[in-house]
Amino acid sequence: MKKVGHYRRAVWLQSRGTTLQSALGRAIAAIPAQTLHAFDVNDDEQCLVAVANSVAGSVFLHLVVYEQGAGAAVISTLTRARQANANEEPPPAGREYIISQVFCHVQGNHVIWTTHNTPLRDASIYMLFAGFLESLIGAQAPTQFGLRAILDQAAYRRAFQRGIEEIDLGLGDFRSTLERLVSGGNLPRMGFVDHLRSLVGTTPTRQELEAAAMVEGRLTLRPGRDWSHPQVASVLSKVARSVVANHSDEFTILTKDGLRLTRDKMTVQRDYRVDGNKRVLNQPQVRQSLQRIFGELQNAGVIT
Repeated sequence: MKKVGHYRRAVWLQSRGTTLQSALGRAIAAIPAQTLHAFDVNDDEQCLVAVANSVAGSVFLHLVVYEQGAGAAVISTLTRARQANANEEPPPAGREYIISQVFCHVQGNHVIWTTHNTPLRDASIYMLFAGFLESLIGAQAPTQFGLRAILDQAAYRRAFQRGIEEIDLGLGDFRSTLERLVSGGNLPRMGFVDHLRSLVGTTPTRQELEAAAMVEGRLTLRPGRDWSHPQVASVLSKVARSVVANHSDEFTILTKDGLRLTRDKMTVQRDYRVDGNKRVLNQPQVRQSLQRIFGELQNAGVIT
């Protein structure tokens, strides 16, 4: 099964000198022996700490979010009637139906995680970390941090040079693009754009502009099969650097390293494959995959 490992760094607002790994390690040490630890996520949901290991200079967590006593939707397949109604089936005694799972590899302030069953955003991952720390360390738990993907210019330029997946110039609605094509506005001088200018030709009518406002205008560059060719990689790397420095509109740059760069945000993710299905994953394989991704990002200069 194809899964995604997401990379972020814990950036501390206070408690300088603290690392997320050390804070989690303190919390793990506070879990009573031979005990499954659970804590409240919000008014409705709880989180069970399925696995919590602090060994070999890193922390691995497997967190499972559930709603206590909540049933699962089921439908009968045995009835001979022409219709069947969906119902709720309560969980078996001593078990809960899973809402979401999170697998985390933490080393220093660096975090790589995979979610399953239900996707979770950065803010939700932070809430799970904070809830875990507070439930075991208490009010003194260091939770003043944010999860960010922070790379310096040298790091993302190296990522550009190793291969571009896609450059989306995000030109916005086609009306503004059309008007700039006709007026000679600040669109990049490329053969494709010049071809569009030749197609547009004359000034559009009011009705054409109104119609164009309903059309999304995009300009996307993809390298195709020859992305690893040195000259292709060099040209697209140069275009990507120019977009970051000069492009005034929204843009998205995806690299083969898993870097996703926009004007406002940078994220890093890596795909991998693991045994499992839509409900469960092979936990040891996920752990090994996250460790491997961490090493790959270190070798690529993304994690320093």
